[in-house]
Amino acid sequence: MGVAELTTIINMRRPIRLALLVWAISAAFGVAAYMGCLGATAATPIIPPPLPIPKPTTLPPTAQPLTDWQMAQMEQMVAGGSIAENIGPPVQPPLPAQPQPLVLGAQVTTSVPSSSSASASAPAPASAGPSPSAMMAAAVLSIAAPAPPEQAAKAPSSTSSSGSSSAPAGEAPAELPAPSPPPPPPRLTAKAAVLMDADSGKVLYSLNPYEKRSPASLTKIVTALTAVSRVPVNDTTLVKVSANAAAEPSVRIGLCTGDRISVQDLLAALLLASGNDAATALAEHIGGSEKAFAQMMNKKAKELGALDSNFANAHGLDAAGYYSTAYDMALLSRALLDHAGLAELVKQSRAIISLQGKQKEIANINSFLWRYNGALGTKTGYTQKAGYSISAAAVRNGHRLIVVLLGCPSSEQRWADAQALMDYGMNNYAALAAQAARQIIYTVQRGDTLSSIAKRYHKSLAELLAANPGLQKNPDRLIAGQRIVIP
Repeated sequence: MGVAELTTIINMRRPIRLALLVWAISAAFGVAAYMGCLGATAATPIIPPPLPIPKPTTLPPTAQPLTDWQMAQMEQMVAGGSIAENIGPPVQPPLPAQPQPLVLGAQVTTSVPSSSSASASAPAPASAGPSPSAMMAAAVLSIAAPAPPEQAAKAPSSTSSSGSSSAPAGEAPAELPAPSPPPPPPRLTAKAAVLMDADSGKVLYSLNPYEKRSPASLTKIVTALTAVSRVPVNDTTLVKVSANAAAEPSVRIGLCTGDRISVQDLLAALLLASGNDAATALAEHIGGSEKAFAQMMNKKAKELGALDSNFANAHGLDAAGYYSTAYDMALLSRALLDHAGLAELVKQSRAIISLQGKQKEIANINSFLWRYNGALGTKTGYTQKAGYSISAAAVRNGHRLIVVLLGCPSSEQRWADAQALMDYGMNNYAALAAQAARQIIYTVQRGDTLSSIAKRYHKSLAELLAANPGLQKNPDRLIAGQRIVIP
């Protein structure tokens, strides 16, 4: 070993110095014994340049600290320029079965810089074996060398790249238990109902979802969607009220022939106050006539997936050939919630509109807003033929749900049904969503029977009847085009 190496070692911090000296001396003793047996004479070693050695934070488990007397002897050897090679038999500390690198930090490099000392350029000796200094340098480097990449690649890992736990070798990963089925739904007074996930569009529960019925003023949802597809929701264009619009019966905001009111105020009036006169005035302004606007409504509804609906006017009063379904109204309600301007409007409890230069306050007649925590709107309806209907939306725990009820016998039962079905969806969301993900919607073909459908999908008649309560009255009466839920 040369002076430069040992001087570098001596100048290192004491714990590092002690560890490296023990290893260096052990290597030197072993080489000296080997050379003595061969009778070879010591040759002038090639002294490699100082190599950067990262600083370990702990001593090797086999290293023992030297006494002060031993340190003094080592420093004298360095000062004299040589170290005796035949002091005694080598004492080789036992190595662990799998040595771990002691270095924290940068990787040690074995390249020789161009500015190496003159001693590094000395000619190599003619001996066949490596010099003691080279062996010692290799021993020192082996302490600091990190594990090879192959070893690191074989290190066991408890997680996969995605972070999920992996099963032990030879064992299949444990399967998650299937979610429990949801409890029975609440008893409803409505003739048709749909509970829909507003984000995914999945139907979580349904009762006669495709039965054609009058939606009454839920029609105004389609009126608003058709209007904002042609004009902005905050359009301040003034609309002149016609005699036809001013003469609309039932629910009104009090428009008179010749009045001027903005588009944005008409939208507020028809969605909050359910004004029939406002709906007709808006339809005539955008479509040119109420009939032309109804055709636009039907086109818009089909674009949104409402295939079993036919709208005859903009307000929802009973008319020939006018119908929709609970499923279609849920789809249209979902589209309204996805429109930022309309979604913000339907959750307002009241609004101020300007009519003939005067301010007028209108109230939202949808009391679901203050009856249910987290309510978002959207619309109510009633005619004598249709009964009481509602499209209600709410959000809890990050889940937005839509409830549509058609044909409720009274206003209070409508509110009770809406709250009960919304609670059912919120409280059992995970189970209902899992069940909905496995459902298939089958469209009845000519000649189908419930038994043939059950056999085709490997279901029992009881399962089909449970998933389609509307079939229980007359399971033998299937109509071509009718849709059935396959659980």
